[in-house]
Amino acid sequence: MKKKIAILVIGVVIAGIFYLNYVNEENTKVNKEWALTDEQVSNVVLKGISQDLKVILKKGDTNTVQVAGEMPVSFADKLKEIQPEKDKMLISFATEIGVSIAKNSKEKLTVTIQTTDTKLLKELNIKMNKGNLVVQVPNEFERRYELETNKGEVTNPKSVKNNADELIKVELGFGNIDIVE
Repeated sequence: MKKKIAILVIGVVIAGIFYLNYVNEENTKVNKEWALTDEQVSNVVLKGISQDLKVILKKGDTNTVQVAGEMPVSFADKLKEIQPEKDKMLISFATEIGVSIAKNSKEKLTVTIQTTDTKLLKELNIKMNKGNLVVQVPNEFERRYELETNKGEVTNPKSVKNNADELIKVELGFGNIDIVE
């Protein structure tokens, strides 16, 4: 009986050490940008991020999505492999079976979405595990919002345009959502 308890304790300790090393992974700097077509920039999805995030929407000469800042090394490795799909830009840090593992990172990540026309971005869908989210939306971008956090506060935008076709949807596990116009 004592051997079983000792083996169980050792197993739990090893699992705990593995878990702590996995979620407290070292960070690295990233700066990745994709040039997108009008169709690809119409639907941007950010999935499985587990750190503070700032999303900036802006109008410019080209359609691009840029991810800059620091993030866990394994996420940075996954970021290098991401390519735009035919009809959307999916930036996902979930596993192949759709599971998203939260990693501890105190660094802020910035995602800048630039479009040649404010009407091109039809849907921005953000699904985060944890972290505070700030979405910076210029006045010329007309948007509807669906903002949900399980544990945190939502600072709603000053002007809600319920009749707009374009949508910003956020599902956040733990953290605050702030829309800045």
